[in-house]
Amino acid sequence: MKKNLFLTKCCKLLILAAFLAFSATTACAAQAIVGKWKFISTTTYFTPEGAASQGQTSRISPVSSTANITSEFKSDHTYITITKMLNNPTVTTIGGNWSLSGDLLTITVDPKYKPQPGVESSVLTISISGNTLTMSNHAMSNQMVSKMVTTAERI
Repeated sequence: MKKNLFLTKCCKLLILAAFLAFSATTACAAQAIVGKWKFISTTTYFTPEGAASQGQTSRISPVSSTANITSEFKSDHTYITITKMLNNPTVTTIGGNWSLSGDLLTITVDPKYKPQPGVESSVLTISISGNTLTMSNHAMSNQMVSKMVTTAERI
């Protein structure tokens, strides 16, 4: 009887430990995106039709040296993206809310920024490795592009 009681307590402790470990991992994943990120490049992957038209299967487009694009993901689940061009005094700002479920980042643009139709909300697959954030968009409405992958660095 003592052995069964011991096993029952051990099983409860293991389940509790597993739950806490999972909870901590989930919180850390959401916390990992919190902060400021500077966009570095976007890689465009073409569909077979797009590759035939472009003469390549993908294209890497670094952010221009005359541009500065940053996003800040805040702990209150809001974000703001600012685009500045060196040769243009106009600053473009867009923001809204974000949520993270596993590796899926959902971004919803606040209506006050008047998003273009079709970009009010996006779901991106993300990964964070050290100070590098990679965001992949697989839901492309363009028949020439299969996905776009944007890379940013923590600043």
